[in-house]
Amino acid sequence: MSDSLFSKIDEAKKIAARLARRTAAAESAKQKRDSTLFTFFAKLHAIHKELRKIGDEAALEALTAKYGKLPTGRMLLLKLTYPSLEPKQGSKYAATLRYIWVKKKAGQSVRAFVRKNGAINGCIAREKKLRDKKSSGTK
Repeated sequence: MSDSLFSKIDEAKKIAARLARRTAAAESAKQKRDSTLFTFFAKLHAIHKELRKIGDEAALEALTAKYGKLPTGRMLLLKLTYPSLEPKQGSKYAATLRYIWVKKKAGQSVRAFVRKNGAINGCIAREKKLRDKKSSGTK
């Protein structure tokens, strides 16, 4: 066998080791991102509960007094707290949050609730079913 074959194998081993390190780093980054996302959802859930206690009109007045002109639509809290969020991701997060707000039981963590309901995509699908039932008038 030639030295060039062995050197190529050695190079491939180095690349594989670098790939393994980067894969581990990516997995760690994904876990940290997920943890931060659940913390974000939990904080938005707490804000939502507090706003509901105040009442819609009073809450909007208080928010407008503090932050000025507010974003409109169903993604108000997301737009207010994370204005750089891409619209497609924002839509996913908003559907997940709406499902959390409607179905999560008191005392249950947001993380456990979302995981139990099929992660973000599962919550989105369930929230869509709720919307479809509501718009068709069935319970």
